[in-house]
Amino acid sequence: MLFIKIANPGNRTVTIDSPHIKLPDGKSIFFPEPMSDVTFPYELKEGKNCRIWTEMDLLKRELIEHGYTGNVNLKARVEDRTGKLYKPKKPWKLNVEKKFD
Repeated sequence: MLFIKIANPGNRTVTIDSPHIKLPDGKSIFFPEPMSDVTFPYELKEGKNCRIWTEMDLLKRELIEHGYTGNVNLKARVEDRTGKLYKPKKPWKLNVEKKFD
């Protein structure tokens, strides 16, 4: 499973939409109805967090359908209701050819 954790280290509540994964070609993979511990849009209170998850094989299939092979740099992103985009500092790599148990 791939887990994406969204944390609010700020000092006010923000309403966030469902996270997505930014691909190297600028396109994104969205999770319209993600498996999650919350329902989106979600009011993320200060100091709290939430997460979504997906099966690695589903994500790998999606990447292969977009034409990716080998290691792919990915970044999870989430936007709040004011349009502010939150993203990690570094991408993470997923090898779409690697088998997962």
